[in-house]
Amino acid sequence: MSLYSQDRITTLATDIQRLQIMLAANTGDKDAFAFYLNGSTDKSFLDDLRNKLRNSEERIKALSLELEASKEATSQLRELEEAIVSERRLKIHVEELTAKLAKLESLLGNNNNNNNNNNAGDSIKGLMATIHAKDGAIQVLELKVKALEAVQAPLLSELHTVATAWGQLEEATSRKVIDLAQKEDLIYKLLSDKTRQESKCNLLIRAKDASANMTAVMKRQSDMQLDQIRKLEEREKNLNMQMATLEREQALLNSSMILHKSKLQECSQQNAGFKEKFARQEERLNELQSMLKERTESFENEAHQRRRLLEETELMKRRLEEQAKAEASAGEHSEAAKQAARYLKLLKCPSCDLNFKSHVILRCMHVFCKACMDSQLEHRQRKCPTCRENFGAKDVKEIYL
Repeated sequence: MSLYSQDRITTLATDIQRLQIMLAANTGDKDAFAFYLNGSTDKSFLDDLRNKLRNSEERIKALSLELEASKEATSQLRELEEAIVSERRLKIHVEELTAKLAKLESLLGNNNNNNNNNNAGDSIKGLMATIHAKDGAIQVLELKVKALEAVQAPLLSELHTVATAWGQLEEATSRKVIDLAQKEDLIYKLLSDKTRQESKCNLLIRAKDASANMTAVMKRQSDMQLDQIRKLEEREKNLNMQMATLEREQALLNSSMILHKSKLQECSQQNAGFKEKFARQEERLNELQSMLKERTESFENEAHQRRRLLEETELMKRRLEEQAKAEASAGEHSEAAKQAARYLKLLKCPSCDLNFKSHVILRCMHVFCKACMDSQLEHRQRKCPTCRENFGAKDVKEIYL
């Protein structure tokens, strides 16, 4: 039998004993009250109790009657207090009646008439009957008080046990609530960990697929490398065969090399003579190059001067032509207009004869417009339109007329 069943049997036996004590007290049976108060040792009674306790396991809901019994006990305690108060009042009333009766007997004496004696005797009998009835009620109430006192201690212990169990239950409930909150937090953490793990699993699956693809690629590369290795092995065999052939040829070449060494010594002697001749020829070449450079520079200077003379000749020809044209149209224009036309001609670009001069070439000092200079700078071979002199981008400067 389990511990829970044993506890339930003990509790039910205590409840039955308490109810039997209350029943004996209510009926006024002193023997039954003493028997149930001291505890029954009758074997048949104990067997009957065991049978009832076994049957009471099926009626667990009857435990709620404990609370009602405690309420009844409190109400009975109140009734007992009221009965004790009424008993005191009755005793006081009986004492007063007894004192009055004694006074009446002393006053009336033995010579009172029979009617008065009969009336007094009836009233005394009634009072005595009332006193006996009250004494019986007092005895019953005293039994109830003893029964309630006997029942009160187990009830108080049970109430203390219930209160302790209730406190433990509240503590356990609070611990369970805290554990539940911690478990909920743990569940949330586990859910977040699950989400992270799922994302990691997805990443691992992708990495696995990528590694599988990489493995396939590496396998194909490995197959290709194996084919390459086989080809290289075949090539190595061919090279070994060629090497053997070359070694044989090298032996032949070594023999021929000895002959060539002797010839090389002869050639080295001849080479020394050739080096001396080459040194003398190189000195002569340097002298000729310096002379050529000097003559080239003088030739360039002469060519530059010649171009300047040609330019001046061209300029003079143009001026003569302008002068001839001016003389032909002397009747139409004044001398000031002719002079202005000449000056305007001098200010305009000689290449396009449209725009005014704005840029000069520092190497030849010829002046042109910006458009003509930009068109010349676009070409790799930059030459002056007038004298055909080469110039660079740094040789062009802007002027203001």
